[in-house]
Amino acid sequence: MKLRTLLAPVLVVTFAAAARADDGPDETPYYPLKVGTTWTYRDADAPGAARVVVKVVKYEKVGDVLCARVETHSGGKATGFEHVAVTKDGVYRHSINGQRPDKPVLLLKLPPQKGDEWPVEGKLGGETFAGTMATTEETVTVPAGKYPAFVVSGKVQVGGTTLTTEHAFVKDVGVARIRTEVKGQTVRLELQKFEPGK
Repeated sequence: MKLRTLLAPVLVVTFAAAARADDGPDETPYYPLKVGTTWTYRDADAPGAARVVVKVVKYEKVGDVLCARVETHSGGKATGFEHVAVTKDGVYRHSINGQRPDKPVLLLKLPPQKGDEWPVEGKLGGETFAGTMATTEETVTVPAGKYPAFVVSGKVQVGGTTLTTEHAFVKDVGVARIRTEVKGQTVRLELQKFEPGK
C-alpha cells in the first residue's frame, strides 16, 4: 500500500515551462486547470477499489512560472501534490511533493497527435530518470464513460528501476485512465467522476 500511496501523485501530473501572468496558468482542454477542478478515480488494484481524489486547489509560482497546485488524496488523507502548467506546445510538470526536476519534462505534446514521440530525461531528488514517451489514439472505457483519448505511454528508468506508465488524455476531461507498473506492482486508476472548476 505504501507504493500505491507514493505513486498516486506521480500518475496524474504534468510539467510546465511557462504560463501567462494573469489570474491563472494557461490551459488545454486535455488537462483542465481551473481551481476546483476535481477528478475522482477508483484504484482498480486496491482492496475495495479504493478512491483517489485529485484536485486543483490554487495557483502558485514555481520559480517564475505560474502553476496550478494539484493535490492528491487517498483514504481521506493527502498523499502528495504537484505543480502543473501548460505551454502552447505541451503539458509539463514543474514539481512533485516540493521537489523540482532540473528541467521541465514534457508529458503531452500539444496539439496531441497520434505518432508523437519524445525523450524524457533529467534529475529529481538526486535520482536521474530517462526514457521515451509516445502518443497513440484509443477509445477508453472507464466508470465515468467511454471516451476517445490520446494515450501517452512509455518506459522510464529511474535510478536502477524501470517505471512503465500510461496516461489517457480526454478532451474537456483530462486524464481518464492511468496505468503504471514498477517492481512487479501495478496501479490502475480509472475515472469515476469529473467535476470542472469554475
